[in-house]
Amino acid sequence: MIGQQVLTYGINARETPAVFNNAYVAGNSSTIDPVTLHKTYYITTKSPTGAPVRQQIPGLIDFANPGGRPEDPQIFYVKHSEMDTPFDFQYTDASGKLVTEKFSWRQWFEKAFFNRSVSASVPGQYDPINYARQESFFGEFKGGNNPSLDSSAGTNVTFADEAKGVDVELIFQPNPNLQFLFNYSYTERAAKGAFNMVDYISLEDGQMFAGTEYDRIVQVFGREAFGIVSKDTNGDGFADEFLDQHGKKLSESNPLRPSEALSGIDGVSLFFNPAHQVTFWGKHDFTNGRLKNLGLGLGFNYTSGAPTSVSIGGNRIGENLFPTPETPENWTFNSGIYYRFKAGQTRWRLRLNVNNLLDDRMDLATVSYRDDFNNRTVNKRTEIFRYPRSFRFSATVEY
Repeated sequence: MIGQQVLTYGINARETPAVFNNAYVAGNSSTIDPVTLHKTYYITTKSPTGAPVRQQIPGLIDFANPGGRPEDPQIFYVKHSEMDTPFDFQYTDASGKLVTEKFSWRQWFEKAFFNRSVSASVPGQYDPINYARQESFFGEFKGGNNPSLDSSAGTNVTFADEAKGVDVELIFQPNPNLQFLFNYSYTERAAKGAFNMVDYISLEDGQMFAGTEYDRIVQVFGREAFGIVSKDTNGDGFADEFLDQHGKKLSESNPLRPSEALSGIDGVSLFFNPAHQVTFWGKHDFTNGRLKNLGLGLGFNYTSGAPTSVSIGGNRIGENLFPTPETPENWTFNSGIYYRFKAGQTRWRLRLNVNNLLDDRMDLATVSYRDDFNNRTVNKRTEIFRYPRSFRFSATVEY
């Protein structure tokens, strides 16, 4: 007997109040209906006398890491359709009194959705909201029909971008023997609009999966990127109704369509080369005296810093909390010496160039971040290795 999939999202126990978060210390349990085989989950706390208080919480459909530990808390999977259902929760307070308090899943999910301070991509941290799509067997209404799988991330997606730039070259020759060459270029490349995403379509039956206001792509790009309008209909300070850009309520029957994304990557730089580049070269030719026919050249190349990462992308989009620093700006000096002479009926030109005159072989940039969650400092570095000083000799002869 195959069960039914239902749209769910998981929330890390750390994103719930302490009285609820600590409930996993007492454990959780479940029962199975012998006829329908449907499983019902409970959270068990303790009374002031230590007796178990088993509570059925509306919307709770599954656990990950049941029981949990303080350093590895459990995940509560909740039906999307029951996030706004209020429920009473009993627990023993610090004074030893049994207290009943009213909660709803929605207020916790809203806080977790906007929590950008932690990410499971950072060792020791966690994802506030978890995404899972699980098949349901034996009549068990487990977490499912959630298209925001981590394993489906990292797909190549097209997008529109725009490049702007300027290139200027100046040649100045104050006299026949002296010449200066100056070149400057600037390039800017940024994404426009949104990624050209496709809707969540099942490869098995062609039906569209239900996406909502909590999907990973919505968390990364923002609800405004999909034209989602949030409303607080009960006045508790938390949005509880979400309309798509057509004014219809998002739900399993009216899922989010990623193909209708309006924005999300506007202005994100996708140019990993230096934006500013300058080349300067000066040359002087001696036309008389002991140095006649000798020429000397000296110049430099300048490159500005270049990005080494973007705010989005990778297998876990939008979770680059500790990006590597930009490459350092660089000055490279070059020189040259030339000599012309005649030998019989031939004309010779000898040339010796020295590139990277100062032998600048490496540039290093470092940056430090504070990981408050793990109480540690995260150091990132960018190293650029360059060609060492080089010599090039050439000879040209004309008959």
